[in-house]
Amino acid sequence: MPQIFAEYSGSFALKSPKINPAMPTELDIFARRLREARRETGLTQARLAELAGLDRTYISHLERGVANPSLAKMVQLARIVGKSVADLLRG
Repeated sequence: MPQIFAEYSGSFALKSPKINPAMPTELDIFARRLREARRETGLTQARLAELAGLDRTYISHLERGVANPSLAKMVQLARIVGKSVADLLRG
């Protein structure tokens, strides 16, 4: 699948182009569900980042669907927000 560059905060990250913009990708779904779960638990991006040992900007990138997390990071973040990875991937 071809990759395109998406600019953010003065740096670049790879993001797959959407085949059908009306259909969210798994990354879009994860981004939305992570943000929802974080807010439900009352955590700020900064606090979630601190608990996960990550940078706050990385959490922001995840929640915007710009960064592509590893499975290990997905599991770690899901545990912190009290969800399973499957919960965070369900549309």
